[in-house]
Amino acid sequence: MSVMPDLSPATLDPLRQKRGLLRVAIVLIAVALLVRLAWGWVVDSQFKNATASLAAAGEPITFEQLVSPPAPGDVSAWAVEQQAVAAIDQRVETPSESALEYRGYPPFPPEWIKLAAASEVANVSMFAFARQARSLPVGRTGGNDPNRTPPNVLIGRYVGARQLANHLGDGALYVHLQGDNAEAIERIRDILHLSRSAELEDSSSMMQILAIGMMGLATHRLNVIAPGLDLSRQSGSKAASTAQIQSLIGELLNEQISHDRAIAGFWSERAAAVEQLNADRRSGWMLRPLLIAEACRQQAVLTAGAIAMRKDNLVDALACLPPDSRGRSLPTIPRFSRWLDPNRSEPRIALRWHFSVYAERRMAAVGLAVQCFRAEYGTYPKSLEALVPKYLPAVPRDPYQADGRTIGFTIAKRGPAGDVDRPLLYTDPPGMNRPTLLPDEPFYSWWQEPNEVRQAGGTVRQYRDLSRWVPLRTKAIEDNP
Repeated sequence: MSVMPDLSPATLDPLRQKRGLLRVAIVLIAVALLVRLAWGWVVDSQFKNATASLAAAGEPITFEQLVSPPAPGDVSAWAVEQQAVAAIDQRVETPSESALEYRGYPPFPPEWIKLAAASEVANVSMFAFARQARSLPVGRTGGNDPNRTPPNVLIGRYVGARQLANHLGDGALYVHLQGDNAEAIERIRDILHLSRSAELEDSSSMMQILAIGMMGLATHRLNVIAPGLDLSRQSGSKAASTAQIQSLIGELLNEQISHDRAIAGFWSERAAAVEQLNADRRSGWMLRPLLIAEACRQQAVLTAGAIAMRKDNLVDALACLPPDSRGRSLPTIPRFSRWLDPNRSEPRIALRWHFSVYAERRMAAVGLAVQCFRAEYGTYPKSLEALVPKYLPAVPRDPYQADGRTIGFTIAKRGPAGDVDRPLLYTDPPGMNRPTLLPDEPFYSWWQEPNEVRQAGGTVRQYRDLSRWVPLRTKAIEDNP
């Protein structure tokens, strides 16, 4: 039986089917163009409205609006501190930049002493420039726009400033161990000044992180030094004076510059998001609404971060953030936006860093006041209220908590028989659920919670020792037990 040929119109006219597919393709392209135009109009309107609202509120939007006025005078403190960086003898390592392993508190191994002593001899000019900078006004170096400086130049400045802080911090410990407490305190003040100079030189998040790190270094070195300070008037010119201690306490408790620059740091990241959007104008036309939508998201979250930074405690600050930025994990990024940078719009981490350094500053100030009390009365105070008003204007608040509680103080027990006093200050970070868990060795800086606490989603009370002691059982480091 023969098969009849297909004589349908589509077969007789092979172009008809292709014309149908072409019409479908044209319709789909038209729909895609309409969706793209509508999507672009919506997100562009959202971005313009958000930017207009910020401008109406008087907030800076661009880098040009963020550049602070230069420091008065011909030379700024930061310029001289850069001279101190240039004067560092790179052939000589300081202990904290070496490969030497050691505990963060005395007694230090002989190798530590050797390195620190070599730095003292090799870096006389560096120490002199750092001290000279404190007599000069802080502020942006005239003619310097950090937002237009090549990244490699900025990174070089950041690395140099941190290296200077390392030398100053180790130098403070070294001269303290040599009995020169007056100079040790002055070197801590040199680091604090360097941190302030860095904050005012550049509002970028990189510079703010650098300043936080240098402040943390200063408070750690100070917490180690404070229990061994000789404040007696009979000790000669190398004893730390009451005026020095009171000046240092005042510097630690004056957080205004750090507070203002932290807010400016969020503004700087927001300006970076706008600038990145402008730089991407030549990106594919179809993808541009995606970039604008991401810029809107970053702008909203970073604005929330700046608002949060105005709070006086971390709990209230975190409550200002969008819900997806309050937890421990990064916010969920839309599936097709993951190639964009999510870290820029994650203010939770920055907020924790800033409030943590506030806690360190306040505990360091209170620790100094406690040592002044002990030097005068021969014992530790029964409560921190005994320090007011002679040594402190008021007991500082715990910057982590919203209930108004102050820095905590307790005297625990240590030693084989549990009969040796261990005075401690403490703060309670959000999520703290182990208030009785104490480190089994002295802690003078951030105590990282043990793995079992971290895995359970909690954190520990942050204790800082007010006395200097060595654990009975310690692991030998480089054959130095």
